[in-house]
Amino acid sequence: MKTHPDRATLQVEMSKHLQENITLMPIGNHHLKRHQVYKVISPSQPDRILKYHYLPQTFNRESQALSLLANKSLAVPELLWTDRYEDGRGLILMTMLPGISLTSALKLKDQTNTPLIFEQIGMLLGQLHKVNDISCAIDSPWNHLCLGTEGMITPATVQRERLEYLQQKQMPDENAIRYAIHYAKDLLDLGIREQSDLAPQNQWPLCHLDLDSRNCLVLKGEDGYALSGLLDFEHAQRFDPSADWASLWRSHFRDHRELFQATFNGYLKHQPHHRIDASFLQGIERQLLLQCLGGITWAKDIAPSYYKQCNEILVDGFNNRHTEKGFL
Repeated sequence: MKTHPDRATLQVEMSKHLQENITLMPIGNHHLKRHQVYKVISPSQPDRILKYHYLPQTFNRESQALSLLANKSLAVPELLWTDRYEDGRGLILMTMLPGISLTSALKLKDQTNTPLIFEQIGMLLGQLHKVNDISCAIDSPWNHLCLGTEGMITPATVQRERLEYLQQKQMPDENAIRYAIHYAKDLLDLGIREQSDLAPQNQWPLCHLDLDSRNCLVLKGEDGYALSGLLDFEHAQRFDPSADWASLWRSHFRDHRELFQATFNGYLKHQPHHRIDASFLQGIERQLLLQCLGGITWAKDIAPSYYKQCNEILVDGFNNRHTEKGFL
């Protein structure tokens, strides 16, 4: 079993590297055992963020994504320094964006700018989905942001393989789960027939793939809260953009449809040719099903609130099977 450095060890290592005595303050969800995140407090520098990745692949994705976005004028952390251990685990030092999480802001009584914030999220997402100057060749410097060799993978390929993978995992033998799997297969077949899922990977943009209010920062000004940045690019890849919309639908739009329209209005400012049509909604629904079926396989004990959310969506979809509502 790998042993991971504790806070004291990292504090000594970083003090040597930065050539000053710094203090590390733990923040983030260390209990998930995916990474450790610390605020770097220095007597002479602004606060920064140190992130220690348990897994080489998440280190590779986040460091490459932040490097790629450095000159894109997006409100994301600036990559300052990286280092890795011999087994691929890595450290990332980045700037600390101002603000609090949108999750925290939504709980405050004086939070009145929710539609405006989601419109700003849509604008940022539209900017992110314009980033497609990523080579997916085997020797590409961005190959960790890709799923395979350029031109060989389509959304249909990924989704079919994902469904086959999930069916091999341990899931409750419940009607709602079985129905969701068959429904997802039908949606995938429909997308293939209508050729809406055949675009090769070299036409996909960079996607965040963990888009949630906890990863959005907001800052309070004279007119209320406004979006100040987007965090946590450890899952970022060149991918089907429907996945980012599905993440927001699962967390926010399902109970607040007006926020979907506000977000889409912001998205249009950078993606003016997009439309809310049947193909767009079917893509979101497919990705939503894949996310929820995936959550059922791992989250019950590790992230119970996420598991509950996924289960509720699958059960609601099963209960609505005789209506046109589906899983959205």
